[in-house]
Amino acid sequence: YKCIGGTFTLHHKFELGGTGAASLVVQSKGVFLIATHRKGIQLFSPDGRLRCAPKAPGLGRPRFLRRGNIALASDVLAAISRANPREVLLLDTETGRPFAEPYQHPIAIEHIALSQGPGTSRKLLIIDTNRDLYITRLHQRKLVKLATMVDSARWHDGGSKAEAKSPDSGSIDALACVSHGQLVIWYYPHAAYVDPDLLPKTKSIVANASVAFGKQCDLVSFYGSTITARRADGAYMSQLVSPFPLSLLRFAAAGKWAQCARLCRFAQRPILWACLAAVALERMQLEVAAVSFAALDEVEKLQAIQRVISIPSREGQHA
Repeated sequence: YKCIGGTFTLHHKFELGGTGAASLVVQSKGVFLIATHRKGIQLFSPDGRLRCAPKAPGLGRPRFLRRGNIALASDVLAAISRANPREVLLLDTETGRPFAEPYQHPIAIEHIALSQGPGTSRKLLIIDTNRDLYITRLHQRKLVKLATMVDSARWHDGGSKAEAKSPDSGSIDALACVSHGQLVIWYYPHAAYVDPDLLPKTKSIVANASVAFGKQCDLVSFYGSTITARRADGAYMSQLVSPFPLSLLRFAAAGKWAQCARLCRFAQRPILWACLAAVALERMQLEVAAVSFAALDEVEKLQAIQRVISIPSREGQHA
């Protein structure tokens, strides 16, 4: 089904063709997964075309699959290996072949999730048996520990618009988790790979959310500026978060740097300037990064960026 203007309309209907009852359905932008006892794992495009049926040692039978030990993005399927719980298999959603070398974690993994942003910055979320939260890039891997005593975690599901021109358009790599009974949000966790000093400044702790969610809750949705959690008693609770950082990231993704600066000056929140500084550094928008560091009173980093800006050639600046 497709949602247009708040109304669901029939988009495409197709028969599963004797595959049996589906034990798991996972949806991502441009692809969805159906696991059945007869056919195993199958990946389909939105028009019902079968993309592939991944087969890999350690993938496990459909009855063992659940949300948390398998994750899907537009270009990659990730699954905790049934043979080795410290290993995450990475498969291409077009061919079913290995997308990259399996990820190896020091201890057993309990939960995984894939970011839904652009494929070039695809990241894997990991919660291990110690209840520690990590993220790592699928390429050029570097493991970053974000939190401890984590009950649940969730990547941002996408933009607030119902329509998207491409599988990755409008996607935001914001990350929410419940750690030590508090709802914590990293609006730009990719800052860990750009400037680790900026990562804590892109984090926000939502007040009073722990009272509403309770203990041992499960984050089931992070869409737009709304986070939905399922409490231990089965009730669903929603929590609104600040829309300003999300709007800032959308402006930055569209290259609207002047609007980014205007939004930061209007809201006057350090978390916005920190997000803008990290995004600008990632995109090599040095003038924007300089303004952001000036607003954060980061004198040393401001001077370093100004020295880079003074280099006449673009190639020299990138070096």
